[in-house]
Amino acid sequence: MAARLEIMSLSKSLQQQLKHDTPYAWFLRDQASVSPVFYRKHLAELDERLEAYLDCYLVSQRAGESLLPILDMSDWGAVFVTALTAIRTNDTESFELALNALEEESQAKELSDAFCWTSFEQSKSFLDKAILDKNPLARIAGITAVAYFTPQISPELLDTFLKDKSLGVIAATIKVIGENKLNDYDEKLWEFLTHEDEEIRFRAAFSGNLIGVQGAYEALQKFCFGDETPYLREALSLLYQVMPEGDISNTLARIQKSSLSVRIKAYSIAMAGLPDMVPVLLEWMEDPEYAPLAGEAFSFITGADIEEDDLSILDVEICESQEAPLAEKRKSDPWTEAYEDDLPWPDPELTGNWWKAHQQHFQNGTRYLAGKTLEENNLQAVLKNGTQPQRHIANLILSIQDPSRVIKTVQLL
Repeated sequence: MAARLEIMSLSKSLQQQLKHDTPYAWFLRDQASVSPVFYRKHLAELDERLEAYLDCYLVSQRAGESLLPILDMSDWGAVFVTALTAIRTNDTESFELALNALEEESQAKELSDAFCWTSFEQSKSFLDKAILDKNPLARIAGITAVAYFTPQISPELLDTFLKDKSLGVIAATIKVIGENKLNDYDEKLWEFLTHEDEEIRFRAAFSGNLIGVQGAYEALQKFCFGDETPYLREALSLLYQVMPEGDISNTLARIQKSSLSVRIKAYSIAMAGLPDMVPVLLEWMEDPEYAPLAGEAFSFITGADIEEDDLSILDVEICESQEAPLAEKRKSDPWTEAYEDDLPWPDPELTGNWWKAHQQHFQNGTRYLAGKTLEENNLQAVLKNGTQPQRHIANLILSIQDPSRVIKTVQLL
């Protein structure tokens, strides 16, 4: 197929199709990488589809008939496609198109993903351009990708970026310090715990917990009990992994009694991993608005697959309220996740029966992730075979259990 493409021009209609389908293929893959209904095998299928589209851009680029100028650079995925094609063909002019298009944080992630999709050797000269670019979004993408490729980052680069004029660059650098376990920066992270900018305080608290910065745990707690911060979910994902086990039940109870969204409460239960809370989840499965989220948390603890284990309601329309459609209800809750519409709808009776049959394998007071206790071999199994969010948490816990283990994004593992 590739050889044939090299000797023929693509029709206008095919070019227009590739204009839309290729960036969208990246978007689907990106969304799948954080979705609880996707496993690694699904990502591999999406990768294969995306690469097939990208091959058309690559062949056209090498034939001197670039498809990049027809892209709408504001579309999701356009920066990724442009940057990756430019890197693979060593085309600095086309790479400038990607740099010049950066306006949103999501596009910085696209650029970072493009770097990480290649090898360090292939992308190095382009990484250098991004790191030196005047656009802070390019620098954010650059430092993120550099950290992915090499745990030991140049101290000169880190020191420069920690003094950057852009608060976003500083925050991204602090994140890199924690994920790469750069313990020599503990004092600098401690100073950032009281920074005036909320994102920098949060990143310092999160990374500080990963490398043992004094006061970081207390700083993280400040992000865990109020919905006025956008970092609540991410903070909870770490809090339950670093807090003393004796404090988990009280923290769960505190959140359950709060006025926080049920979505946050369900997420809190999932992160705590205690089967003691399964009865609460089964009760929430009776509520049309929260049933899919209760099912997600149930799976997070027990490892049950609502669809594969035949625990789902096949005709979800019977659960919908015509007076208040779920789509409208979800718009009113800022903690609604984009993937909610894709979640299976658990049947309360079937799921309850499954729990009765399997409850004997779980012990109250013991934490579980995807049906497994949190020993290293179990976590490695979840990292290999779990859903994307389960893999993310397994990866996080492993890095906490082993202070020398760097955190690689599971989207690329």
